[in-house]
Amino acid sequence: QGYHGWYFYKKDKTTNEYVPLKWDSSQFRLDDTHVNEHFALPGSNAPAVIAWKAPYTGTVKLTHQDSVYRDGAPNTAEDITATLKLNNNELWSHTFDKTCSNTAGKTATYTIQDVNVNKGDVIYHEVDCGTNTDGRSIYWKPIVTYTEMEVIPDKTQTAYKRTVAYPVGAQGYHGWYFYKKDKTTNEY
Repeated sequence: QGYHGWYFYKKDKTTNEYVPLKWDSSQFRLDDTHVNEHFALPGSNAPAVIAWKAPYTGTVKLTHQDSVYRDGAPNTAEDITATLKLNNNELWSHTFDKTCSNTAGKTATYTIQDVNVNKGDVIYHEVDCGTNTDGRSIYWKPIVTYTEMEVIPDKTQTAYKRTVAYPVGAQGYHGWYFYKKDKTTNEY
């Protein structure tokens, strides 16, 4: 939760509040609503939500990796709606009926350029099935592209930026490296 501004929620349709999902070692989940790296599964009257909080004021581009599609389409399924919003303003929406799957003509795409955001605004990617849960999810890997401007102080000022660096298992990531020390040559 919060890494690079991404959050995972369940939307309570009664209160209209976003309730954080909890990590269960394989996905973010709360009750029958869950989100993993690729799929958002809404619960009964509880949309699954992938949210991004803007770290700056400026413009963003909204798109996705791969097409957005419904995973599986049993004959008993009801509609699932994927909605993209900036705060409470709808930017894009697509309804997937029970015939939708990852096949030509059944997927959805979007590219929304130059969306104005203020620092703290939230882009919501909501997946809603109403009360008709059937265990089917939406494959959605959203992408938010932005360029954060760095404010350069005049030469008489000193600016410090607090950075927390932690190793994540990739060489050079956040400046962390993993070595073996050769005892004979004393080299890393």
